[in-house]
Amino acid sequence: MANNSFTFWSNMKEAIDCYDSNPAFKCKLYDALIEYGLYEVLPEDDGSLEVQSIKAFLQSVAPSLDKSRNYYKEAAERGSKGGRQQKVSDEELIEAIKKAALVKGDVPTRQEVVDQVPAITNGITVSTKTFSRRFSDDRKKEIATKVLAEEGHNEDKINVPNVSEGQNRDITNVPTNKIPFNF
Repeated sequence: MANNSFTFWSNMKEAIDCYDSNPAFKCKLYDALIEYGLYEVLPEDDGSLEVQSIKAFLQSVAPSLDKSRNYYKEAAERGSKGGRQQKVSDEELIEAIKKAALVKGDVPTRQEVVDQVPAITNGITVSTKTFSRRFSDDRKKEIATKVLAEEGHNEDKINVPNVSEGQNRDITNVPTNKIPFNF
């Protein structure tokens, strides 16, 4: 874990509690566990049975503590780099928007874009929620309108999908005093 903490499991306490009859040794086990957990320091071997028993205990819990420590370090490194790498790049999503727009001949819905992603990414899929987080409806419309204009479609006749119903509606016929509001 961080330099000032470590993971403590119940089985460690249970193993140490076996020495209830010897509170001084029990205290030494806890101290040794804390020293190893925080600083990775093993007690110096003076040849005594007590120190050998403490080292044996620490050797049994060390793999778990080390694995936990390494996991934390790796997670912190991934987080500092921005998290897990995305399975589908923004460029691939833009290609899916373009392809869906050309197939439909209009601005596609989120689902229509998501349905095009596996063909572009060799089978990798994304959810509509993931797509929505990365591309707003305005950005999707901008990309689709641009590619459709390049293909010769009349920009005034391009419909904008109704987000809630997934149906097309022509925004050229919307009265200016009433703004449609869809959830």
